[in-house]
Amino acid sequence: MGTPPKRVEADRVPLRIVVTGASGFIGRHLVEALAGEARIFALARGSPGSRGLSLPAGVRWLTADVTSREDLDRATGMVREAGGAEILVHLAGHYDFTGERHPEYERTNVQGTRNALEAARALGVRDFVFASSVAACGFPRPGHALTEQSPPDGDTPYAESKRAGEGMLEQYRGVFRPWIVRFAALFSDWCEYEPLFRFMESWLSRLPRGRVLAGHGLSAVPYMHVRDAVAFVRALVERRDRIDPGEVLLASTDGATTHREIFEAATVAHFGAHVRPVLVPRPLCRAGLWALDAVGRGLGATSFERPWMGRFIDLSLTVDGRLTRERLGWSPRARLGLVRRMPFLVQNRKSLGVEWQRRNHAALRVARGHDNLRVYPLLERRAPEIAAALADYLLDPDRGTRFPGLRALERDRQVATNALVMDALVDAVHSGERGLFLSTCREVAERRRAEGVPLEELTALLDVLNDLCVLSLAGHDASPSWALALYDHVTMTVQLGVDALLDMADEG
Repeated sequence: MGTPPKRVEADRVPLRIVVTGASGFIGRHLVEALAGEARIFALARGSPGSRGLSLPAGVRWLTADVTSREDLDRATGMVREAGGAEILVHLAGHYDFTGERHPEYERTNVQGTRNALEAARALGVRDFVFASSVAACGFPRPGHALTEQSPPDGDTPYAESKRAGEGMLEQYRGVFRPWIVRFAALFSDWCEYEPLFRFMESWLSRLPRGRVLAGHGLSAVPYMHVRDAVAFVRALVERRDRIDPGEVLLASTDGATTHREIFEAATVAHFGAHVRPVLVPRPLCRAGLWALDAVGRGLGATSFERPWMGRFIDLSLTVDGRLTRERLGWSPRARLGLVRRMPFLVQNRKSLGVEWQRRNHAALRVARGHDNLRVYPLLERRAPEIAAALADYLLDPDRGTRFPGLRALERDRQVATNALVMDALVDAVHSGERGLFLSTCREVAERRRAEGVPLEELTALLDVLNDLCVLSLAGHDASPSWALALYDHVTMTVQLGVDALLDMADEG
């Protein structure tokens, strides 16, 4: 008798997962980790290129803003055409450390979550995972810990927005199976978490304040490596049939890590010896925070340290996630704990300082908020009048000597070209992807050069365009943060366009 043929298992259809916030800290790691195991629909406000990401096989990128129902309707239509999805993992969210009630909390964390839930309903997914935070909860009493049963009773603007998001899920329990995941503070071997980055930059400097710790140095929150966060989501996806709908799960290490423990680990790894911290009494720290904030606001350059932080000095956001670990068969790895991992962070900071700064400043821009989405709608509305004002500027008789080449062109052609450049600028501000704007500037410059217009006039024209945009938008908000948003998203984009034209001049 011959050898019986082997049974061939039928090809299984891969799991199809929608991930919002796919370009964010957790999102990009999760998409990369699951790409070989599932069909991923990655939703994010910007394109992969704008975030410096490359797409693994099995990932379809959909540029969509969760705050826009129109964007999500278009994206869900594409997902349906591609076969639909079983799970939606909602990671998109806003956070910052200003303590202020930034409108993005309502826009992204509340309305964006509502939109994501409605998109999940429209897609007919079976499961919905909502990324919340242990920071949604108030600090437990000394000697106690947060558990899965702890209410989301934090009183910061971020906590309130996450509480609103968590509360929405109950309304959809009959539509799909929802779960709430409260994440710890997440970091990587490159840091990429603003408070931790600020601490390390201060403690590892030679500045006098580099040894200062507030209170007794016992302020503490739980930290977890982003690799463990990805492993958590994978475990939830694999074991979701064992988890009751509506459960709260804690994606966190147990306990909490104090500033003093982090200071000790960071300074020993950096200096090779123990450094004695300078402990500043809590009342003095709180007074100092108010003074520092007042000086910063007066100078238009507020610091990271804000008065609201003073009330949390020496408090511990202790976590006990035993129930989650039992339910998922998952636990964070000891070797990825922050104190154990600190030598790797310090080594990256020392040896690869440029990359360290690049990654952390990128994380700081995200944490500061999606200010481009504050600028975008106003810029879009005023784009036609700005394009027309630019044409009027060029044709003003008093400026004839500055733009002789451009003044020779008909006004209608100028307005049309200006509108084309404005459309590209609006798109760049909306998406965060500046490539289209740069290519548009080059294409317009090539056409104008062929008509005898020198590049010097075209670079000067872009400078005027920036001035007109800022002048038109500046009166919308008198705050320093709005001025900074205009600089980041309008002025810097236009300046890159200027540089692109200067590169053309260098190339001949």
